[in-house]
Amino acid sequence: MVFSRRQFMKAGMVSAGGAILLGTYSVFIERLHFQVNRYRINLPRLPEAFDGFRILHLTDLHYGPYQGWNYIEKAVEKASGISCDIIALTGDYMHKTHDPRKVRRMWKALNQLKAPGGVFNVLGNHDHWAGHELAMELLETSGQSLRDKTTSLTRRGERIHLGGAGDFWEDHFEIAPIFRDIPEDEFRILLAHNPDSIDTIQGPPMDLILSGHTHGGQIVLPFFGAPQLPVKNKIYSQGLIPTENGPVFITRGIGTAILPIRFNCPPEIAILELRKSQSSLI
Repeated sequence: MVFSRRQFMKAGMVSAGGAILLGTYSVFIERLHFQVNRYRINLPRLPEAFDGFRILHLTDLHYGPYQGWNYIEKAVEKASGISCDIIALTGDYMHKTHDPRKVRRMWKALNQLKAPGGVFNVLGNHDHWAGHELAMELLETSGQSLRDKTTSLTRRGERIHLGGAGDFWEDHFEIAPIFRDIPEDEFRILLAHNPDSIDTIQGPPMDLILSGHTHGGQIVLPFFGAPQLPVKNKIYSQGLIPTENGPVFITRGIGTAILPIRFNCPPEIAILELRKSQSSLI
């Protein structure tokens, strides 16, 4: 079939128009409209007393040039109004910046988050890039820090344990020693910003790992997936993924990095409902 010059130009204009619309949607619509998504995760070792336990998982806000303060404030306000048992924060609250005023403003907002069982926090690579010493100071004075430590939650005489990793790129340390005082037969959850940390675990597997960092790839092509993922292990994209060191849930997070674009990968606040079950994970 031979196209005339006019037909060729018309097809080119249609294609260009489609590309402009797609780019506009990806930058100005999908990127700035986060979802609240609920997931049920079946875990056979979960204590009966914690059946139905709800975790609000918030991460990767990336306050900075791509996500302005109004967007951050809206996300934190939304998270504050959601009923849950605990809040898990897994890093990259800042985009790479060296403005201490913005860093302190972000942490003031994070410190307003409350949950009946507590708010637990670890740092991401961008938090270190925004100012390592200040990030560490604000984490430790927040009352939320889970970095290199564990805490326990008790219900009706049964316990679960939470522990926090350092960032895989900027603050890595061994994970197994964090849980050295926790009996192996008791339920344990790990917070780790970068899911690559999972592959470094040398010891008993975790019952659940919560991570962010990937943003789900930001761009997810139909039938192909995410062309780029900022992880060594490319199975770590988004959602619940089984590994030999325990199942990891990777949320798409709230913000963006590298480019202010999301396509077929909307930002999210994730609500995880843990259920005691022998069936498949989700």
